[in-house]
Amino acid sequence: MDALLVAVFLCAFIYEIIDSSIGQGYGTLGTPTYILIGLNAYYIIPCVLLSQAVGGIIGGIAHHQIGNYDLRHNHIDRANTALLVIIGVVGVFIGVYGLSRIPSLYLNTYIGILVIAVGTLIVLGIHWKYSKLKMFVVSLFASFNKGFSGGGYGPVATGGQIAIGSNTKNAIGVTTIAEAPICITGFIVWCLLNHGLPQLDILLAMCFGAGLAPLVGAKLTALGEQKAGRKMQILVGIVIVILGISTLWKVFGK
Repeated sequence: MDALLVAVFLCAFIYEIIDSSIGQGYGTLGTPTYILIGLNAYYIIPCVLLSQAVGGIIGGIAHHQIGNYDLRHNHIDRANTALLVIIGVVGVFIGVYGLSRIPSLYLNTYIGILVIAVGTLIVLGIHWKYSKLKMFVVSLFASFNKGFSGGGYGPVATGGQIAIGSNTKNAIGVTTIAEAPICITGFIVWCLLNHGLPQLDILLAMCFGAGLAPLVGAKLTALGEQKAGRKMQILVGIVIVILGISTLWKVFGK
């Protein structure tokens, strides 16, 4: 068990560095990884949600202090954050409620397919033209996936902001801070539906790992050039696709 906790801590730390530096990857990388090392997806997702909230709060503060985004003086950052949070709270509630009603076979299959799709979109760098309706649908779908599978939020939320003209650094900072209340909502709903907490040692290992990483990630965002950030996105996308395929192989390859 000690080795497992160390592995969970290291995964949370590494994946949160990636997530807080490019605005995506923590849950999308984490959930299939934890499934592959033998943990139950249903009980892992609330741990991913709360640890991402810890990382989001610390990361959001770090991004703001470094200057990657500005909620005080930039009205676009404020508007995008408010939109993501308000719609996201509704979407994650629906997602977590759906999570409690689906058998593990279908849950793992959905996670595998979702992860492959998200990874492919990241690699291809696909964006959509902006409209308020599209942003509403994207925010709702992204947060539903967060509550239902633990991942799939960052690529849609960050990419959507960039597609409508936000600076890359601003989009990453906004996504990082907006994800915190969304994840907290999802965690609380899961606990209420299940009348208790998930496994505490796994939860704490993830929270410590995710909590230490954002200071590094925010600094990388500030220092990184857009071209280097795109290379990192492609690499993360490839790893995500591999994890998705591996997850489906574990489900159907027995």
